[in-house]
Amino acid sequence: MKFILQILLVSFSFLSYAQEITVNDINPYQEIEGVIIYIGEGTFEKSSNNTQHVRYFFKFQNTTSKDILLKFNKELYYDGVCYKCESNSDEQQYSVLVKANSIASYEEHPYDKVYSIFVKDNNNLIKKKLTDFKLKNIKISKAR
Repeated sequence: MKFILQILLVSFSFLSYAQEITVNDINPYQEIEGVIIYIGEGTFEKSSNNTQHVRYFFKFQNTTSKDILLKFNKELYYDGVCYKCESNSDEQQYSVLVKANSIASYEEHPYDKVYSIFVKDNNNLIKKKLTDFKLKNIKISKAR
């Protein structure tokens, strides 16, 4: 009986954090040195706190026979104003390890900011909306 209660509690805890990501079309954004960056617009919903965001989601495909480390910066414009452009910090620098001949994707990492960009809040709790973005300083190196 105790075991059944534990299973029920664990099941309810997973349900309370249920999330859903729906991406409509995912298309190539840029190809560089055997790595294809894909982007697609979609929705991120989390039922536990009524979150409903539109986001851009990324997949990174390594078409080479070696593991690579991909580094890049995001230049984000919300309501026409560049977000943290003046700071020159590493805060906007992202990196992702992509194994040889494989894909690293938002599907495996739904909360990792490497794989998404916030566009807008469908509940209008966050007022700012993405008006433009660029991936900059894209660098690919052999993984160690």
